[in-house]
Amino acid sequence: MLFWILIIAAFILLTALFFAILKGILKALASALGVISVILIILGVWAILDARSFVEESKTPGQLFVLDEDGRMLAGVNDLFMQDKNATKKMTEDELSSYYRSYRGKDIKGILKDKKRVFVIDMSAFDTLTESDFGPYEGLSRDFVFSALRSDNAAKALLDKTIRESNVTGEYEGILRDQMMEKMPPESEIRSSLFNVLLDASMRKQGPAFLLGLLKEGKMDAYPNSMMFRAIKVMPMSVFRKAESMMK
Repeated sequence: MLFWILIIAAFILLTALFFAILKGILKALASALGVISVILIILGVWAILDARSFVEESKTPGQLFVLDEDGRMLAGVNDLFMQDKNATKKMTEDELSSYYRSYRGKDIKGILKDKKRVFVIDMSAFDTLTESDFGPYEGLSRDFVFSALRSDNAAKALLDKTIRESNVTGEYEGILRDQMMEKMPPESEIRSSLFNVLLDASMRKQGPAFLLGLLKEGKMDAYPNSMMFRAIKVMPMSVFRKAESMMK
């Protein structure tokens, strides 16, 4: 009898202990969920405020987009999001020279002394572009744009291409070359224009959410990496696609 009493008592004790532990776990979970909810709300508000700040920031000059391949700066475009049609988005020779040195030395902070935000896009982001995507850009092929950007002298690549396609030979070729060299835009502007072609072709093909996809895929980095960009990396791409379709 005593044995069964002990067994029943132990069972009751274990049952009580189980429910006590379960209650404690549930309370802890509820508390943890509450804390997590508060944290998520704070982070969400932070991201929204950061997004609003970014929108205002994009209305004025100060953003730089860099095209990178294996740590080498191939081109740059200023203020891609600015709506001002009179804004000069091509890089100057001084900017290209200065930022190229800083970038080669991995000194993003040095560039941020002049710019409010720097976006670095990897060249592989444009691998999916096909020859047909370059149809709207008369005289430019996929191979030429890629090879010119990767070359040490994009201006020379453009000049050689133009003369080759003109079918001018002999002494007239030299005359044409001299005339074109006088009117040729600076190296920095040619590179900016070619980079712009890649960006425009990609957005035509994939929509404005193309850049958001690059952030999520790790093919574009933002400096400084503020809360809005961190939030974008963890949000499902379907959310952006849905928002994009609603805006059409």
